[in-house]
This record gives sequence, structure tokens and C-alpha cells, in this order.
Amino acid sequence: MVKAKAWKISALALLLAAAAAGLWVWLSPKGQEETVQGKEFKVQRGQVRRLVTSTGTVKAQVGAEVKVGTRVSGRVEKLMVAIGEEVKAGQVVAVIEHADLEAKVKQAEAELNEARVKLAQAKVDAARQRALRAEDLVSQDSLDKAVQQVEVLASQEASAKARLVTAQVNLEFATVRAPIAGVVATISTQEGETVAASFNAPTFMNIVDLGRLQVEDYVDETDVGQVAVGQAAFFGVEAFPERRFKAEVQAIRPAAKLVDDVVYYTVDLKIVDEYKGLLKPEMTANVSLIVDAHPNALWVPPDAVRRKGGVNLVYLRENGRTPQREVRVGWSEPDRTEILEGLAEGQAVIVPRHNTAGPTVKGPGLR
Repeated sequence: MVKAKAWKISALALLLAAAAAGLWVWLSPKGQEETVQGKEFKVQRGQVRRLVTSTGTVKAQVGAEVKVGTRVSGRVEKLMVAIGEEVKAGQVVAVIEHADLEAKVKQAEAELNEARVKLAQAKVDAARQRALRAEDLVSQDSLDKAVQQVEVLASQEASAKARLVTAQVNLEFATVRAPIAGVVATISTQEGETVAASFNAPTFMNIVDLGRLQVEDYVDETDVGQVAVGQAAFFGVEAFPERRFKAEVQAIRPAAKLVDDVVYYTVDLKIVDEYKGLLKPEMTANVSLIVDAHPNALWVPPDAVRRKGGVNLVYLRENGRTPQREVRVGWSEPDRTEILEGLAEGQAVIVPRHNTAGPTVKGPGLR
């Protein structure tokens, strides 16, 4: 009996609490405004650009990355650079043992000297035979043989010269030089190792000119129709999150790439900002291609616009109050969103400190 009475009292208390809450809601002023804290911003007029956003990779330009090798076989006698070291064009980076090549050069020099001596003697003999023939002291046949011997020995001298040049070139190949100025990116052969040059020259190292980089941007097939050569662009990399590098569309490659059933086209971007010492090959680039612009548009910061109930809203600052206003938006950039309807230039809006009213709006120009 006591338990039943206690249960009735508890139920009655809950009913009274619910009724009180309903009465408070009914008596509260309808349409009470939400209090929003944040920074005030006055609607401005200026340029808003239409952007195509995509992801690319920093790459070396054609000819800016070179594999350095040797055309002769032998043991690596000296390796004169290290990874990350800057080199100049023509600088010696490695030396292959070359005692045998030096010997071949000396042998070729000796053979050439011998051929020259023989040729000089043959010329003297031919001159003597010509003088004797003039006095009819020797036969024409003797003179012809002397002249022929000069021609044979001249050919032997030319052949000896060619062998010497070949030996000198092979000796020169034993000294490996940097073909371009740049930074040593990789080293694949160490000092003391033996290399064998056959059909393919073995690679010693890769040298990259970090002053000749570009961005290979991968644009979705739905957006590539808006891209044209000469358009401006900008991009950022994770290593420098606050920096934006300017670029320009240099080429649109016709060959497509299929990644996860999505077709992409490679767009080559020329970097027009100073970047040496900052960018490196294979860095991921977050690219924005500027495909169009409204030069005199109304705009507010993107965080000032909120999506709620299927519409875009902003909070106004009016006489200490913060009423909401529905707006129609256009293109959007990382730092500004175009306002097509709902606001006037100079009106004060609030950029909320915390995203409590819903996600940031995405207009037609923000992908």
C-alpha cells in the first residue's frame, strides 16, 4: 500500500514538471534570437574568382633531372660527392680506376710517333726518287713505288691518330663529371665497387636542378574543359602551409589517367614565384586554377555563411542584436564567398567563433 502511494506521488511530480516546462515555453517570446559571439565583418566589394581545385605533384622539368653514369668498366676509385651536396656542371663526381686506360693512351702515342717517323722518311725517299727521275737515273716504276709508300704510311698515321683519340676518350670516360648543375639526389654506386659497362651505362647517381621545377596537376575530366593554357593558378604544399606559390598553366596533356574509375588529365604548371630552396620533387601540391573572375562582387568570409535547414544564413550585427538573414551565394575562394542576394555593401555580419550553426556553405565555385 505504501509502495503504491509513493509511485502515485512520483508520477504526479513528473506530470507537474512537464506541465511547468510546457507553460514556460508557451509564455516565452516567440522567435527569440540566438546569441552569437564572433568577429564583426563589414560586407565588402571586390574580386571573387572561380576556382577549380585539384591535387598535383612537384616534379623536375624535362632535362632538370639526370642519371649520371660511366661508359667504361672498372672499380670506383674515388667517389667525390655525397647525397644532398650541390655540384656544378662539369665538376668531377667520381673516378674509375684507369691505369690500363693510361697505358693504352701511351701505347697509341708511341704508335703514332712511329707512323710519323716512317711517313717522314718515306717523303724524303719520294723526293729523292723524283729528283733522280728528272735526270733519268731511275725508272718511273721506282718513283711510283716511292709515292705509293708515302700514301700508305699517311693512312697508317691517320689510323694511329684515331686510335690515340679513342684511347684518350676512354680515359676521359674514367673521370665522371656532372652534366648539369644541381643537387645530388641519390647515389647508387659506392666507392670500391666494380661497375661493368656493356649496353647500358651503369648509374652512379641522380642529380636534380632544384631551380627547374614544375607542378604536374591532375584535373578531373569534369573540370578540364574550363582549363586553358595561360591561365593563372596558385598552390600550396604541406611543408609551408601559410605560403601560396603563383603558377601558370603551361600545357594540358591529351593522354588521360584512370585512377579509381575517375579520369584525370595532367596539366603542367610553370611556377612563377621564387621557390628555390623551398620546393622539392614529389611534394604534394594543393592547386587552385583560376578559370574566371567577378571583379566587382559583394563578399564575406566563408565562415560567416552557415548552412541550416537547406538555406544559407548569416548573422547580422544590428543595434546589439544578432538576427539571421538568408542569403544567396555564388563563387567561393578560401578567404571569401560571393554574396548574390541578401546583403548590401557595408552591412555588418558576424563571423562566429565556433561552428555551432551548421557546416560552412559551399557555393558553385567551391569544390
